Amino acid sequence: MTTVFNNQRLQFLHIPKTGGVWVVTALRAAGIAKKRRGHEHATFDRAEIEDLTLDGSLPMRMAVIWARVLRKYHLLGKPRRSFCFVRHPLRWYESYWRYQMDQGNLPWGYENTACYWHPASALNGTMSQDFNEFVSNVISKAPGFFTSLYFAYAKPWVEYVGKTESLVDDLLFVLNAEKISCDQTAIQNCRKANAARTRKPEWNKMLMEQLILLELPSFLHFGYFSEEECRQRELAGTFSLHNGLISKAELTSES
Repeated sequence: MTTVFNNQRLQFLHIPKTGGVWVVTALRAAGIAKKRRGHEHATFDRAEIEDLTLDGSLPMRMAVIWARVLRKYHLLGKPRRSFCFVRHPLRWYESYWRYQMDQGNLPWGYENTACYWHPASALNGTMSQDFNEFVSNVISKAPGFFTSLYFAYAKPWVEYVGKTESLVDDLLFVLNAEKISCDQTAIQNCRKANAARTRKPEWNKMLMEQLILLELPSFLHFGYFSEEECRQRELAGTFSLHNGLISKAELTSES
């Protein structure tokens, strides 16, 4: 369910496996998270629909008509500002695999159904005890999955995009930028959540390079390629980072 703040102006969009459980826990510890509504991992568009339909209690057609009436008489409130976190693409696949190994390969929702929707359901059926076989299965079934996942949350107009690699600092940046007062010490002292027990896997170099090519937009758009890596891969030109990206520091694909 999308986390909404006490002032109702800000919402947190939780991309799976990017530190979101810790973020929600830290916000609760600081006493500034008001409620959670809708699906835990609602994308930007889904969160807007859930807001419009009052979490599904109104039919979509009625909700749209009601929104038009409110807009006509200037009663429709300003849209909430949003933030989310992204993670290094290779580290995301590692984290997903380790989590599934720990949890016994539980399905994340089901494909082609609204009732059991989950943003990562396309990866169902790709798991393997062997990490590189898992990666190969993902490439075969859902090439470029990671990029499509991120772009469903980090829309160009999303105000803040933090990084898992600098989770605490980026969360505090958002709160300070939005002038949300809270117990920042409680956030800084919040313990790590969902730590994986399964060992960190080793990559097959050829599979890694293939995955990097398939997920290239994410590496470029969210600042996970250094200028040197771009030169090595003969990527000419200047690539724009997401406007809301908090940390402009470049991280290599091995970080």
